[in-house]
Amino acid sequence: MARGRWMLVMSDETEIADRSTTVSQQPSSGATGSVPPAAPQPPRRLYRSRTDRVIGGVCGGLAAYFDVDPTLVRVLAVVSLVLPGPQILAYLVAWIVMPEEPWQPAPAPQTPVASPPANPPAADH
Repeated sequence: MARGRWMLVMSDETEIADRSTTVSQQPSSGATGSVPPAAPQPPRRLYRSRTDRVIGGVCGGLAAYFDVDPTLVRVLAVVSLVLPGPQILAYLVAWIVMPEEPWQPAPAPQTPVASPPANPPAADH
């Protein structure tokens, strides 16, 4: 056998399989309860942005979908214009095909509640 090469034989495979366990097979370390499963996330949808738009909201929508800075997406879109290809046509198709982001109600304004003074002034009688 050449120097530096290893050979795995069948007995080694069964020994490795016997030693390896998954996390679910290992005993818990004192925890008696289990963590409840997380609520299922709704599927992400690609929308044109209503709030973060310069022309049609396509770059803002792509940025929100991929969770990146909208300025980065806009810069990449402008830089791509120097490359050959149908970038403007692709933007126009995306503008037509992508649905606009649904309206979301504005959050209610938080008005501070006036609390009584800590030390009320003494009454002069």
